Amino acid sequence: MANFTKQAIKSTFLELLNSHPLSEITVKMLVESCGINRKSFYYHYQDIPSLIEEISMERADEFIAQYKKFDSIGDCLSAAIDFVLSQKKLVFHIYRSMNREVFEASLLKISDYMVRSYITDIAEPYHITEDDKENLIIWYRGLFFGLIAEWLHDGMKEEHLPAFRKACLLHHGLIEQVLQKAEGESKA
Repeated sequence: MANFTKQAIKSTFLELLNSHPLSEITVKMLVESCGINRKSFYYHYQDIPSLIEEISMERADEFIAQYKKFDSIGDCLSAAIDFVLSQKKLVFHIYRSMNREVFEASLLKISDYMVRSYITDIAEPYHITEDDKENLIIWYRGLFFGLIAEWLHDGMKEEHLPAFRKACLLHHGLIEQVLQKAEGESKA
């Protein structure tokens, strides 16, 4: 029964986001729409921000479970953009609220997963130090996170997407060049 109630709370919250700004959604509104009492809500969640945090992290985990391998850095960015667009209202409401750090934590988790998966896979044949590989992961994770955060800040305008894809095309092969250079420096 507890899982059913939690799912009902989450579903109702997401439905309310379709018709109300996040700032207008209260626990009272949520429990009335859900058909539960306040005690049931507070049994599962401390407050609405803790509900948002759980939903955000669950969505990040769903993304990670869905994407096991990336063929290019462009695939990584496309997957992240598709993920954000698939839940545009939720993302936009959370990003524009006091709970932005919750979304940013889940976006950082997704960015790290994508970049780490891709770079770990393509770095395998190269003989580089773990520090060099980790530095490359940190660099590209920050790049991805920054691009998506800037896109969100600008209102998630879809006219920015072709520029992102072009930037990925321009980066094609660049990571391999960096890996070759790092391998050469490791041997020296």
